[in-house]
Amino acid sequence: MFGSPTITLILKIHYRVKDGGQMIASGESDAFGKNVVNKAVKMRSRDGENWEAKVNVPVGETLLVYRYGYITGNKSRFEAIQSLRSVSLEGLKKGDTVIMRDTWRSPKSNVFVSAAFRDAIFTGSPEGTNNRGRQDSALGDKSAATRWKEPERNSVAVRFTVVVPRLTYGHSIRLTGEHEKLGKWDMESTLELVNLGRNVYSLMIEIPADELPFEYKYCIFDKEGEFVFRERGTPRELEATTDNVKFLSVDEGFKYENVWKGAGVAVPVFSLRSSRSMGIGEFLDLKVLVDWAAKVKMSLIQVLPVNDTGDNPSPYSATSVFALHPVYLNVQEVAAYTFGGEDRVPHEIRQEIEDGISSFNGLEEIDYTGVLGKKDKILNMIFSAGGNNILAEAECKAWQERNSSWLPGYACWKSIMAKTGEWVFTQWEHSAKDVPRLTSRESEFYDSVRYHVFVQYNLHLQLLNASNYAKAHGVALKGDLPIGVARYCADTWIDTDMFRMDWSAGAPTHGPPPAQNWDFPLYNWDVMKKDGFQWWRRRLAAMEEYFQAFRIDHVLGFFRIWAIPAHNYSGLLGRYDPCPKPITKRELASIGIKGQLDRYTNPYIHESDVAKKFGESAKFVQENFLNELKDEKELYNLRDEVSTHEQIHTLIHDPKYDDILTEDQRVMIRTELCNFVDDRLLIQDEQDPDKFYLVCHMFHTASYKALKDEELKTNLDRLWHNFFWERQKWGEDGYEKLAAMQDAANMMVCGEDLGAVPSEAYEVLDALGILGLRIQRWPIKGEWGEPAKYSYLSVAAPSCHDCSTVRQWWTEDRGARQHFYRSNFGGEAPWECYDWVSQKIVEQHLNSTSMWTIIPIQDFLDMWDELRSPDPLKDMINRPGTMDGNWVYRMRLPLETLCEKTAFNKFVGDMVVRTKRVDSY
Repeated sequence: MFGSPTITLILKIHYRVKDGGQMIASGESDAFGKNVVNKAVKMRSRDGENWEAKVNVPVGETLLVYRYGYITGNKSRFEAIQSLRSVSLEGLKKGDTVIMRDTWRSPKSNVFVSAAFRDAIFTGSPEGTNNRGRQDSALGDKSAATRWKEPERNSVAVRFTVVVPRLTYGHSIRLTGEHEKLGKWDMESTLELVNLGRNVYSLMIEIPADELPFEYKYCIFDKEGEFVFRERGTPRELEATTDNVKFLSVDEGFKYENVWKGAGVAVPVFSLRSSRSMGIGEFLDLKVLVDWAAKVKMSLIQVLPVNDTGDNPSPYSATSVFALHPVYLNVQEVAAYTFGGEDRVPHEIRQEIEDGISSFNGLEEIDYTGVLGKKDKILNMIFSAGGNNILAEAECKAWQERNSSWLPGYACWKSIMAKTGEWVFTQWEHSAKDVPRLTSRESEFYDSVRYHVFVQYNLHLQLLNASNYAKAHGVALKGDLPIGVARYCADTWIDTDMFRMDWSAGAPTHGPPPAQNWDFPLYNWDVMKKDGFQWWRRRLAAMEEYFQAFRIDHVLGFFRIWAIPAHNYSGLLGRYDPCPKPITKRELASIGIKGQLDRYTNPYIHESDVAKKFGESAKFVQENFLNELKDEKELYNLRDEVSTHEQIHTLIHDPKYDDILTEDQRVMIRTELCNFVDDRLLIQDEQDPDKFYLVCHMFHTASYKALKDEELKTNLDRLWHNFFWERQKWGEDGYEKLAAMQDAANMMVCGEDLGAVPSEAYEVLDALGILGLRIQRWPIKGEWGEPAKYSYLSVAAPSCHDCSTVRQWWTEDRGARQHFYRSNFGGEAPWECYDWVSQKIVEQHLNSTSMWTIIPIQDFLDMWDELRSPDPLKDMINRPGTMDGNWVYRMRLPLETLCEKTAFNKFVGDMVVRTKRVDSY
């Protein structure tokens, strides 16, 4: 309202904006534009580095939350969001002016405000005796740091605020300096700052104006009040205010002497082995792994996804992104909890458990189907005998209520699946709308639904137990977020609108076929965006109950995805989605493709290819599946009924061909007809006939090779390279989605950014403080990754679950290993990857410039001859593109035994200490 009383804020910040960008300040209040970028406060600068703006705020507002950003062209970027900048206006009155000297909050510091550090690494202790929860307690009187008081005449009220990213639990922040009120640099006379939460500390003091400027620093004291650390480097200077302003707010970041670096171990939960597990790693085994990690000075454990995938052993084929996998339950613990103690478990259940342990726990590899079936049998027995008592407990009821958005639907989905044996839920008589009825006492699925709720509740208890144990020992758990979900799963059944079921996600090929088709439906990002990405927020909130960090599988999928029509099984007829700049008819005409486009948009099928590919069956194929083109000699097209892979797969198995074709002929004809479907140059958009997409495998098609016009081919080559590598820009799409993901939970975020990554993706990850992944054999550029030159916001690793271990790779590619060894260590590579070779490679990675070095457990164990597997070929977890031998790797020795390997553990711990990956400061 005109004439309303206001307080004036003079914002000042030093930040160099490139390319003539505009600095802005955005926030929730009207004065800061209600978080709308084009309504934000626009700042001014004479040099592009020192920015200033004046903002008038109504007196009635007592707390302002805002952050700085900048606009360049059509993109906007903001400072780190986890520690929001807030300024209290309490105590100020009409006409008061406050100078706000702020400092840009870097994404690098933002990482340390995540739960990985605040809940675990800087909170726990190796002995597990110091975990008291987060450091940002909202309890207590904060007014000494938030309420302004009118200063005496010729004095200035100063509010010091500092973000302290790295702070061990119980340590405090104090202010020291040359001014008398700051003790004249005497460490016995410092001033303690108030903890405002989320690593922000503040203090208000009053200083006579004529005693400005003066120098000061922040320092850290331990919980006993003993001095620990003072900021290094040149002291800060508190400058005098201008125009007799009486209120000054200084917002800055703590200055450390060294960058922080940490070490971790990567191992799937299913690969763990303990004396109490049943043929597969279990959630409670993580506690023994934590014991080992604490012994060897590691502060992070990274696992693969742990969501329910049913009878599919791949952890990347989730049937629910919320439900945990029953295979990870320790059934002894479930039985003891249900019946009130191990000694009260019924005899027949104890027998089944003992039989399961003796049958499966000694196996070299995981018998996934056998273990899952056995545990399901035991859990059903436990539930039938006492599960209803657990479900009636108040704590369990509260848990069910908290998870009501997904739990009933998931339990119904599992129950219907079990009864019908049909996973394509479009064939079911029930839909997700029937869930309230299907969960009622009168429903035929009532008992089954309650069983699945019982199982999920016990999974929750056991994983939460392991997570709390890890945090208490100063070890963060890092989970894994798959890019997709199974096509017919609980999530797509319940939240149908969130998915585009007529499309599949995958990855293109720019070499010879094949591409990848993962058969995951695409996310409907337009729908998800309308409610502020609530589905993702719920997903990440569920994950955050147990994990303090997570890895985004195929983070490029948040920028763009290779979208494949559901009827195209090979993935070769996909296109990038979104595709900001498709090809137009005008562009095609400009390179010589005019008039009828059928030659380029239809499969290219030459008579000679038909004879060559189908042999004796060529005539049958011509008569039943092809039409000869009237205007083109020796050329054919596919009949309408076999124009897609899906149609071909259906028709070729028509019973009318039973007496004509053998099974081998069916397979051969099906394969070659599908190859014909893929052999084209252009795909025309289904909705807009003026939009076209070039196929990813263009240079390897018969259609391209048959072009006679060399000038046309040259122009087409240029257009292809421009289309795939130059013209598309996905930075803003990725930034919006990933910023929402980061905002949804307080976990540390890492992205799997391997492969053909557009440059703007790296910029976005860096701007948000999302760590990338650096695998030495898959470098961003050059022949090998150089750990000593990795970017700080990254995770360094010599291998991962999708490639061979270092020791296995050493035997697979002897030429490459020689070049690798000479490039990294000099001299001739040994014929074998001996333990001392593994030691050199692991230490090289621990010495990297990355914030994290996370080593697969196999590469750690290969450093010690006694602990190595007899056959390194069996240490690989997943072989992409193959079906056999995946997801069955088990550690060779139990975790309890590993904890007792004193010499090895000392060796690893000393290496972690030597490479300086242990200290908080």
